Amino acid sequence: MAGFIATLEQAGRALWVSVGLALLCLVALLDYLTGYELSFSLFYLIPIAIFTWFIGNRAGVAASFMSAILWLVVDIQAGVQYSQQVIYFWNTLIRLVFFNITVLMLALGKALERERTFARTDYTTGIFNTRFFHVLAQREIDRTARNKTPLTVAFVDVDDFKAINDKFGHTTGDRVLGVIAAAMQRHLRRTDIVGRVGGDEFA
Repeated sequence: MAGFIATLEQAGRALWVSVGLALLCLVALLDYLTGYELSFSLFYLIPIAIFTWFIGNRAGVAASFMSAILWLVVDIQAGVQYSQQVIYFWNTLIRLVFFNITVLMLALGKALERERTFARTDYTTGIFNTRFFHVLAQREIDRTARNKTPLTVAFVDVDDFKAINDKFGHTTGDRVLGVIAAAMQRHLRRTDIVGRVGGDEFA
């Protein structure tokens, strides 16, 4: 699931803005066409979620305002009557608060997912760090022991890496590690695990 979401996040911002606005207009149209007896208003949360997750928190707040205003316009156009005019604006305020609570919850969820990714990823190479590699490796050891299947482990040490750092600097050395990690990922199967387990050591 996380991989699928990551793939979606790679789509351009313009695409998600278009999708979000289209869904926002579609929900408002359906809400209007079905009248006030059958409400589609809960579905405003879908474009709000898209704006928040794929574009940003400010976009989510903006989508919340647009949704609340569209909901108000649809209510008025659909002939919803209240005893006092102020109720229109009170309901709009309540909806806006509800929508923004949704934005906040999504933002917290995204921040948690980002921190979870950082906690298991090596900053320099983008592959698994030592701690998370050991967690995954132990799972594989347990799985192969349970299924009585073979397990292959390869340990890679970069020769003369210290000389690269000494001669060209640590920034260049980090780039070299990144290139090596990317090459390993390209030549491994999706089911294989690769991690940085030391300064210039991979497994």
